[in-house]
Amino acid sequence: MTWPRVIIFAVIMGVYTALCALLAPDGNSFHDIAVVMSPWVLPALIVILNCKTPWEAAAKVFVFFLISQPLVYLIQVPFSDMGWKLFGYYPYWFKLTLATIPAGFAAWFCKKGNILSAVILSGGMALMALEGAGFAKRAFTSFPDGLLSAIVILGLIPVFIFGILRTKRARIIACTLTAVIIVGIFVYTFVINSDSGRVSERIVNAEYGITVDNMDKSSVESDNENITAELYENDGVCWVRVEFKENGEAHLTFENPKGEKYQMLVTCEKTASGYSMGSEDLGRKK
Repeated sequence: MTWPRVIIFAVIMGVYTALCALLAPDGNSFHDIAVVMSPWVLPALIVILNCKTPWEAAAKVFVFFLISQPLVYLIQVPFSDMGWKLFGYYPYWFKLTLATIPAGFAAWFCKKGNILSAVILSGGMALMALEGAGFAKRAFTSFPDGLLSAIVILGLIPVFIFGILRTKRARIIACTLTAVIIVGIFVYTFVINSDSGRVSERIVNAEYGITVDNMDKSSVESDNENITAELYENDGVCWVRVEFKENGEAHLTFENPKGEKYQMLVTCEKTASGYSMGSEDLGRKK
C-alpha cells in the first residue's frame, strides 16, 4: 500500500467514524467504532498486510492512526456543545496510536503463515474476543444494544484466521489457541464476573461534559433508591453502570465539574430471558 493510499484511507476512516459518532446514538453498534478499539483491527490489518517489510508496516499503520483519530474529533467539534474539549478523549487514542508501532511490526509476520504467525494472530484475536464478549453481554442484558458489534467482531475472528494464515498447521494452532482463550473469556464474562443486579452499562453522553479526566469531579444520582448508578472508566472512556433491586423507572442526574446537570430516564426490568434497560436522554436540566 503506497503512502498516498494510506493517507486517503485514513481520511476516509476518520470521516466515517466521525459521522457514526454524530449520527448514531450511544449504545448503538454503529457508534462503537468511535469509542472502542476492536472495529479498527480490520482497517489496521489491511494496511499492515499490504506492506513489504515489518518496519514499513509499523510506520504506515502509525501514520494511519495518527491521521484518522484526531480527524474523528476535529469533524465533531463544530457540532458538539463540548467544542474543542472533545479532544479530552484523544489522549487514550494517542496511546493506542503509539502502540501501533510495535503492534504493526509484530502483526506483519502474520502474513508468513507459520507457527509464529499463528501465535501472534491468536494474541490479536484474544483482544477482539475480549471486547466481543463485552458486547455480547451488553446485548444479553440490554437487547439489542451491542448485538451487531458482537456479531461483527466475533465473526471476523475466523475470517482473519482462515484469510491470513495459509497453512493447515498454522490454522489449527490459531483456532485451538483462540478457542481456548474465547471460552475462558466468556466463562469469566458471563459466569465469574456476572452480576444478577446489574442491568446495563452505557457510555456517558459526550454532551454532558463528563470525561475520564474530570470523572472524579463529576457525579450521577438516581431519584429511585432501588435503582443505582455509578460512573467508571473502561478503555479510556467514561461509562455509567446501572443496577436495580426491583423493576421500575429512575431519573439519573449527571453533574459535570461546571455544575451543569443533565438527565436520563431509565426503565429497568427483569424478564424470563434476563435483564433489560431502556433509556431516554432528557437533555439539560433546567
